[in-house]
Amino acid sequence: MEHQTHAKFALNNHEWQSKLTDGILASAVLILIWMTVALAIRPISLIFGNAGIVNLRSGLLAVAMFALQQALVPGRMDATRAWYGITSGSWPGRWWR
Repeated sequence: MEHQTHAKFALNNHEWQSKLTDGILASAVLILIWMTVALAIRPISLIFGNAGIVNLRSGLLAVAMFALQQALVPGRMDATRAWYGITSGSWPGRWWR
C-alpha cells in the first residue's frame, strides 16, 4: 500500500513540474522577450531611423527562421521542438505592422 502511494505522489509531482516548466515558464519567458523587443523599438527608431527598424525586423525574421528550422529537426525531444516552434511563431507577426 505504501509503495502505491509513493508511486502516485512521484507521478503527480512530475505532472506539476511539467505543467510549470512547459506552461507557465514558457509563457513568462515569451512575454519577457516580447517586452524587451517592444521596449527596444522606440530607441532604435530615434537613434537609427527607418534603417534601424528594417535591421531589427530582419534580425527578428532571421531568429524566427532559425527557431522554425530547429523546431522541424526530427531528432529532438518533443518539448524542445515545441519551445522552438512557439518561439518561431511569436517573433515576426507583431512587428510587421
